[in-house]
Amino acid sequence: MNKKMKTQYDFIIVDGSSAGSVLATRLSEVTHYEVLLLETGSDDKSPAIHIPAGAVITKNKPSITVPN
Repeated sequence: MNKKMKTQYDFIIVDGSSAGSVLATRLSEVTHYEVLLLETGSDDKSPAIHIPAGAVITKNKPSITVPN
């Protein structure tokens, strides 16, 4: 499927945290609002992030899940 990205939005939220996600969800419930949620972060270089069992591995290793 080839979709073009919209170029106009009513709200642009630059925060992929829990608060930003909740805000984007609430705003998108209004059907005539166009909402864009942007999230930044470093590359996920640890292989533990890409496997289901990685949740257990990354739970106690902030160096993997929290940028330095």
